[in-house]
Amino acid sequence: MRRKNPPSKPHSDLATKGDVREIVTEIIDNFAVMVKRGFDDIHERMVTKEEFNEFRAEMYNFKANIEPAVYTLQTDMLDVKSRLTKVETGLKDVRCDVASLTTAVRSNWQDHEHRITTLEERVA
Repeated sequence: MRRKNPPSKPHSDLATKGDVREIVTEIIDNFAVMVKRGFDDIHERMVTKEEFNEFRAEMYNFKANIEPAVYTLQTDMLDVKSRLTKVETGLKDVRCDVASLTTAVRSNWQDHEHRITTLEERVA
């Protein structure tokens, strides 16, 4: 069986070859503009290998300059920590001494009060 051709459209609905060519050309031009903008944006954001190597050299320089300072800071912090530990230990001892001192003063005060009371009773 042979297929029948679909009914043809009137000539006014069909696009001419020139119209199609203009439409395709416009689409390709728009696409080319978009691609160019995309590449321009990439080039603005990209870094060259030379710039990257300069940045890397700066970072290594920074690291070389900072490392001794960080090491010194770490050493100083360890020294401060040990000193604080000594102070805390001393404070614990002082607290014990203060407690002992308070007890001794209270005892002496009570003894003193007792002696004064006794002397007052003898005088009266």
